[in-house]
Amino acid sequence: MGGAVVSDVSVNTVAAATGTKVMHAGTGMTIFGVIFSSEFVAALGIVLSIGGFLVSSHYRRRAARTVQQESTERLRRDAEDRAARNQRDIEYHAARMAALRGGRAVDEGAPE
Repeated sequence: MGGAVVSDVSVNTVAAATGTKVMHAGTGMTIFGVIFSSEFVAALGIVLSIGGFLVSSHYRRRAARTVQQESTERLRRDAEDRAARNQRDIEYHAARMAALRGGRAVDEGAPE
């Protein structure tokens, strides 16, 4: 099963774009129906426009929510990494100071 991995964001974006296209098609049908006095086509166009708008709005909100969750998770991971790096720096500094007080120089194992 070696298929491409598709993220939720890309699926939501494609669905939102499709909804927008349906909404535009519905608007065109509505205009066509009004110009040519076809109530059925105008009503169908209105229904398509509203449906396209609802689908587009739903999937755009889902995409935005997914991006927000990924961003929050990335920020949390970065904060944890910074905290761990800071702790390593503190420990290295303490070991170096202890070694210098004891008359030895410590340069090995320096944090990068």
